[in-house]
Amino acid sequence: VVKKPVKGAKESGGKGFVKGLGKGLLGLFGRPASGVADLTSSSFKLIKRVAAHEEIIHRVRNPRHVGKDGIVRPSVAHETLGSFIFDQFPDDKHHTTEVYIAHINAIKEPSTLFFATTKRILFLIENKSSSFGYDIEWDYHLKEIKGTPTVKFDPNFIEITLKETNVLGMTKKESLHIKVVPYENIGEARYIVDKIIEIMKALEI
Repeated sequence: VVKKPVKGAKESGGKGFVKGLGKGLLGLFGRPASGVADLTSSSFKLIKRVAAHEEIIHRVRNPRHVGKDGIVRPSVAHETLGSFIFDQFPDDKHHTTEVYIAHINAIKEPSTLFFATTKRILFLIENKSSSFGYDIEWDYHLKEIKGTPTVKFDPNFIEITLKETNVLGMTKKESLHIKVVPYENIGEARYIVDKIIEIMKALEI
């Protein structure tokens, strides 16, 4: 509406301004109408494909949320699934007042998951014969982590340095070992590492 009259005025003076205004108004009302026509056309095409039994591609993976900070976060459905799996842990695998924080997919085949809770980090591997579908391959209390986990590239893995303890539960001096957790998506890897660091700071570990 604004650009057309100005362009017309530059080219043909006052008459051009009036002519340009007319074109602008036609565009203003014409474009929404064409948009509706495009939407209707797309809808009819979809119905036609369904009627013809054509294969329609659907989203397989849940959408991810990108925050203002640019960090890719798992969808709400992903977190809901994590909470559900955590709730299925056998009673002897739960710590008192332990709460699910986050999880990521580590490897597709076999399916493995890396969990973070308010007390521990856990690595789960799929076991269809298990009561809740997974076995806990290993788990460590957050107090056993030295420093903070770091995200590595090529190969892609999260590196976690752990303190060695003796039979009395006391940390051995200068005795450490490394745990490596592979990841599929760097955004998810950074997300869960940030969550682990947050909870460690909150607990003053």
